[in-house]
Amino acid sequence: MIEPIKHIPAFPTNKTKLIKQYPDGSQTEEEVPEGYGGMTLRDYFAGQVLSSGLPGRYTSGIIFDEIPKFCYKFADALLKEGEK
Repeated sequence: MIEPIKHIPAFPTNKTKLIKQYPDGSQTEEEVPEGYGGMTLRDYFAGQVLSSGLPGRYTSGIIFDEIPKFCYKFADALLKEGEK
């Protein structure tokens, strides 16, 4: 398991305020919590694997517990390769 790199944010930000806009045209402004970065790079890679259709080819039938494990295992392999 890859420890240090898996917690890197996929889309880091240096913003200190978050502006939310609503359909009626109104908006609110909120402070962004320190260290907020959204999803991790590992989560992003796992999501990309899921959307690629690969899990259906390499997991046995429709066993829903296998699919997330496969996606994160693949994401870990991508992160490991990226460290080389």
